[in-house]
Amino acid sequence: MAVAYIDERLTVLLEKYFVDDQSVIKTLFDATGPLGTFSSKLKLAYGIGLLPKNIYTDCNKIRKIRNSFAHVSKPMSFEDEPIKSQTHSLVVHGIDNHNRTKVRFTRSVMSILLEIEDSIRTITRCEPKKDFDIETNQNAMSMARKFLEEKGFKYIDDL
Repeated sequence: MAVAYIDERLTVLLEKYFVDDQSVIKTLFDATGPLGTFSSKLKLAYGIGLLPKNIYTDCNKIRKIRNSFAHVSKPMSFEDEPIKSQTHSLVVHGIDNHNRTKVRFTRSVMSILLEIEDSIRTITRCEPKKDFDIETNQNAMSMARKFLEEKGFKYIDDL
């Protein structure tokens, strides 16, 4: 459940950052879209500078912990391996020498969510670039023709 909530909040963070065009944004987050998975949202949020590296790293560790629970048919706890060692490798929990694995996990999730929520609260939405106006920018076409001619392309006048 913790990873699902982090996933939802990452979606909100990215939606608040992207340009305000819901027809495009909705398709990005569809299950089959490029941001349909927790992993892809996490990579993008870190890649465009919305998350610090230690939050990104711990989110990946928490994702692996979730998968460790999800892919076994027997009951497991935070004290079972590999979950215990994965949890003890988390760094953003803010507590030293605490041996209760579930407490480390919970504190790490809370720290991650605090960072994401702060980013949601303070983020500035991207503005779309102004439309390219070919009629007022004939210079761009001239530059494109020259570039293509220099590269050996023929039939430049068809541009």
